[in-house]
Amino acid sequence: MDAKEPARQAFVQLMNDTRKALQDYNVMTVLSVDVPWSPDCIDGRCYDFVGLQRHADMFFVMGYDLRSQVHSDDCIAGANAPLNQTLAGVRKYLQLNITANKLVLGVPWYGYDYPCLNVTNNGTRCSIERVPFRKVSCSDAAGTERPFSRLAVWSKYALERFWSNASQSPYFNVKFENWNMTHQVWFDNSTSLTYKYMGAASLKLRGVGMWAANFLAAGDSAEDRAQRDEMWGALPSWDWQSSERHRGGSAAGSPQRLEYREKKTDLHRNVELRLLNNVATNRLGKSPGKTDWKGPMIKVK
Repeated sequence: MDAKEPARQAFVQLMNDTRKALQDYNVMTVLSVDVPWSPDCIDGRCYDFVGLQRHADMFFVMGYDLRSQVHSDDCIAGANAPLNQTLAGVRKYLQLNITANKLVLGVPWYGYDYPCLNVTNNGTRCSIERVPFRKVSCSDAAGTERPFSRLAVWSKYALERFWSNASQSPYFNVKFENWNMTHQVWFDNSTSLTYKYMGAASLKLRGVGMWAANFLAAGDSAEDRAQRDEMWGALPSWDWQSSERHRGGSAAGSPQRLEYREKKTDLHRNVELRLLNNVATNRLGKSPGKTDWKGPMIKVK
């Protein structure tokens, strides 16, 4: 909805009416709203976020599909949810005085498969077709969404594997027999997701979620079980009720295990990730340490 549409305020009124109706029934509910990764009218979602906050228990921030519109002369494949851009979008909600305790960061358990018109720069650069979206000539519509379970299988046949320091995410090139061109696949794994979880915790958000939990392998094989254990195991423990409910920022007495230090922390994917402030390393550390994506030591702010 456009910022000037009557529907914008009607949406707020609908939330208000819904809240009152639920209260009349005296039932335990959580009223949530899905919101874009940034409050800047992303994909035409020009909601009255401040108004909605008055009636919603939480916002589920859809921290994915950040390349729905690519404002660049180059139309190349790229990360679905770059770390810095994702967290910058969340900070904009906080700047609107949206309560941190009402924000849940949604992360992608899927990726994008891009057919490459040509591949250059030693396999790292994949030029893609220009597919317009909302008056912008380049978008992720040139690719196809793929669930994590499929990409985990495809990665076994990768021609090359890479790690993007710019977006803090993995990607790989693959070409199967029935394909007439190389494809480049960008996705999130337990390592890249861990950094997003750490960012959400450092901003003291209500929690994290994913789209979608059923994108993991559903079988009973040892490999499928290991995949589920790795992805679910990367999620941190989260005691959101101990954080301040009515104002953003740090709460007095918040559990130390939720407060990751904000200074630079060196995290190496080839060793166990040791997260700070007594977070259990067997929950957040061991799985990312098993990856073999190319790239130097990662620095996280």
